[in-house]
Amino acid sequence: MPKFEIDSVEDLHAYYVYIIGVNDFDFWHLPIQTIHIMAENKTAIESFMNHEEEKQAKKKR
Repeated sequence: MPKFEIDSVEDLHAYYVYIIGVNDFDFWHLPIQTIHIMAENKTAIESFMNHEEEKQAKKKR
């Protein structure tokens, strides 16, 4: 979760849909716990991929 304060469902929607990239339909139709897990998984995968890209870039130098 973000380090900023979330005051409303609109804040949650903006964070998960526009910042994290969760599907809008999923946000409105799945339990919030599921959305949170999806966001955690997505950010973990992106972190892993970025790390792998950095490793490959260092190897090419």
